Amino acid sequence: MSLSIPSHIFDAYNDAVNNIWSKRITLVYPEIREECPNCSFNGYKSNGVYKTGGPYPFENGFPCPYCNGIGYKMNETTEDIYGRVYYDRKLWVDVGVPINVPSAQAQTVCKLTDLPKLQKCKYIIPQYYEGIDSYQNQGLVRISDYFPQGFTQNPTKYVVTLWATNA
Repeated sequence: MSLSIPSHIFDAYNDAVNNIWSKRITLVYPEIREECPNCSFNGYKSNGVYKTGGPYPFENGFPCPYCNGIGYKMNETTEDIYGRVYYDRKLWVDVGVPINVPSAQAQTVCKLTDLPKLQKCKYIIPQYYEGIDSYQNQGLVRISDYFPQGFTQNPTKYVVTLWATNA
């Protein structure tokens, strides 16, 4: 006989997770090559011709001040999600299997719906907390697989991941 937990219990739990314990986590995605909006691009590099309406006018024949004559810029994009971030190993969520990753410096617990975003990101920047060590304010790269976490009956599923600085 399985235990049946009323759905309002999960609603209260998920509300607490989302509104009390969750903090902003900025996901930083890999850089995307974007054509320079300031100069003409010949397919390989800038041809040194100002593009009308560009943000930084310059004389033709000189390197573009926006892209330094390269013809494109590499731009990172970011997105914010919300989740729990644990730095103290004593507070880490038990994922059901023994995990021994000595280099791990943080654990996140995020909604399973955010998993595709976590898989695509290059690194994360958790919201700053007062009184923490400096490494906890840096970008963190994923160093583990993703572990599902939560009650089977809970309609909201979570995923646990381990992170470390990229130093």
